Amino acid sequence: MARNPQKPSGITSASAAQSSRRSRIQLKGDAHDELDAQELAHLRAIKDTATVWYWEQDSEFRFTVDIRGAGHVPQEPSIIGIRRWEAPDCFPLHGTWEDHRRCLEAHLPFREFEFQVGRGVNVRYISTTGVPVFEQGRFVGYRGTAMNITALKRAQQAYERAQVLAVLGARLGKVVGWSFDLASRRMEWSRGLGDLLSKGRNYEPGRSRLLKLLSKGARRMVVSAFWKSSLDRQPFDVELHPMADDGKQVWMRLVGEPVCSAGGTVDRIDGALQDISDSKASQERLSALTEQLSLLNRELGTRVQERTRELELVNADLRGFAHVLAHDLKAPLAAIQGFSAAMEEALAREDSARAAHFASRIRAGGQRMNDYVEALLSLAEMAQAPLVVANVDLTAICADVVDELRAAEHDRNMSVTIEEGMEVRGDRRLLRVLLENLIGNAWKFTRRREAAWIRISSWVDPAGIRVFSVQDNGAGFNMEFAGRLFGDFQRLHAADEFPGTGIGLSNAQRIVNRHGGRIWAEAREGEGAVFRFTLADTSIDADRGCAPGS
Repeated sequence: MARNPQKPSGITSASAAQSSRRSRIQLKGDAHDELDAQELAHLRAIKDTATVWYWEQDSEFRFTVDIRGAGHVPQEPSIIGIRRWEAPDCFPLHGTWEDHRRCLEAHLPFREFEFQVGRGVNVRYISTTGVPVFEQGRFVGYRGTAMNITALKRAQQAYERAQVLAVLGARLGKVVGWSFDLASRRMEWSRGLGDLLSKGRNYEPGRSRLLKLLSKGARRMVVSAFWKSSLDRQPFDVELHPMADDGKQVWMRLVGEPVCSAGGTVDRIDGALQDISDSKASQERLSALTEQLSLLNRELGTRVQERTRELELVNADLRGFAHVLAHDLKAPLAAIQGFSAAMEEALAREDSARAAHFASRIRAGGQRMNDYVEALLSLAEMAQAPLVVANVDLTAICADVVDELRAAEHDRNMSVTIEEGMEVRGDRRLLRVLLENLIGNAWKFTRRREAAWIRISSWVDPAGIRVFSVQDNGAGFNMEFAGRLFGDFQRLHAADEFPGTGIGLSNAQRIVNRHGGRIWAEAREGEGAVFRFTLADTSIDADRGCAPGS
């Protein structure tokens, strides 16, 4: 039967007949039913609200009927009289048009064949289903339905993009999701767990297998977290330390959130497992760097303090030098000038005896000036000489200094006791100067004793600091003047009684200060003195130490 197209209210057909009493539309089918105007109106109402539309094709696969609502595929040109693949900008989503055409030529039914119409922002997606139609065993075409699935496809594409982004984010963040069903005790994982734990791509353990990767302590913590979450409906966040198969130590963060049913009971717990090994390593590196920085700051502070102390000592030395230049050198200069004038007068009177006496006094003044200059040079050397720290045997140095003193005064009746094994770290040359001054003073101030003695020893005080001492039974001194003891060119005895420049103990204090220690003295006038000192880098042997006087 030939058909002519009609387009009342968006309806097209291949043939129609009109009369004054009745309007008809003939639809191809097993029995060619005729629809009156009332039925046609009913069909229009149905197609305007339906989510699918109806179509028919002839034996050459050309569309003969296309009944659709205006909103289903907007702005699409009519396809009556053409084949689907002949429509402009029409592409199958799966396979090719040749595949679809072979299906049609084989007169096979098809279901949910999807294609797109248009391009870019105007693209639309269609799903169509069709069955072949036969009349008296002869193939006459296809009839079927189609549906606009654009919204569904766009939602599906958005979901797939979100899935890709989620996978990329999980990969970059080293995190996988999980869900634990409380009723079935089944645990499901998102992709990537095997890679995260170095267990292989298809690794999906249940909760019990996951727990076996943990230590007993961590296992109890996870079980407790799941238990409390299911009972108290509280989320949890714990850090774990499982072992991967490759022996790599990893840190994991396990978080969980209970999911409740409509009745308020917890049905499942959803969560995530994240590899935080890099974060932990960064924290450890940061902690190490912070500790190093703190150590450097402490060292810098110590160096600043040491440098400040050295500058203070240098300033004190400068003040001492100024005092010597202003006072101590003034006296011998005045004496030289006075005796020179007196000698000139004696020579003018040809008094050779008096002239010789004045010349002797001038030489003595010159010698005093030379001694002061030597002392000043010694002070400068003590202040500026760099420390060369090494292991130093104080016992050996003491023995050597005593031997030199005995050689100079071999007739002295002197008893000297030196403790064995006194070893420290310090500058060997400066420590020898220190001991030469202390032992030399003890030797000098015991000169008037018939049975003189010197004891050199050490002990460890309650704070664990080793204290060294040089003790004698010599002249001693009045402790009221102890504050002047270590000053530059300070003397507690008359020069004619015990000669010297008064610089030895000042040098001793500088050497001890430069070694980070301290020096002090105790004495009784006429009964002897003891000088004690400490050094910062002293090697301590607490077992050998004892209290002083024991």
